[in-house]
Amino acid sequence: MLDTASSTLKLSRQQINNIKLPDENMKPLIKQLNNAINDASIRLNEQKAFLDKYIKTGKLSRKSLFYK
Repeated sequence: MLDTASSTLKLSRQQINNIKLPDENMKPLIKQLNNAINDASIRLNEQKAFLDKYIKTGKLSRKSLFYK
């Protein structure tokens, strides 16, 4: 699931970058969308790191990962 989300974000970023000569009304919207994609990418990377840690942790200790 995380790989699918990563691919979708990457494709979204590519499609936004393909917009040539946006008008003045579109520039702030494109910037806002780029910021949203960047935020989602950061959160996705955090989730990937947690999943890696979860998988590497023994089954008996996995529940403890959900407590801070």
